[in-house]
Amino acid sequence: MKITAARLTLLSCALTLSACQPHTSDATAQQHFICQSLIEGFLKTQHLSQYKLWHIEPALQHAASYRRYIYQAQVSNNMNLLPRQQKLAFNCEQLSTRQFQIQFSDPAQQHATGTNHLLSLQLPEPKQMKQLTAYALSSSNTGN
Repeated sequence: MKITAARLTLLSCALTLSACQPHTSDATAQQHFICQSLIEGFLKTQHLSQYKLWHIEPALQHAASYRRYIYQAQVSNNMNLLPRQQKLAFNCEQLSTRQFQIQFSDPAQQHATGTNHLLSLQLPEPKQMKQLTAYALSSSNTGN
């Protein structure tokens, strides 16, 4: 009896805690994936891989066409030189369902507008995207 009550209590706690977890929509998750990939690709090409994502405004739980990504320099033991700027800020704006724009902004200003346009991405139409995809998952197994 005690074991069943303990299991029931544990199950109710788990359900309660899982309900408190933040949820993001598929569109927000896709937007975040694209924005973060563009920013981190830019950092990598500029040999600035010591910067790691530190903060996103507004949080991913809120739908927004504009997000501010703040990256902070990570100090490691083998780095003798510290970067001039401890933080870098990027504005990612989703102009349409298929168009994204990345701008560099001043990390010291809380709601700064982008000052330097860095990257733009125009995704192909969904029909073109299917043609560009190299592999497709088959719905049935063909025993080749």
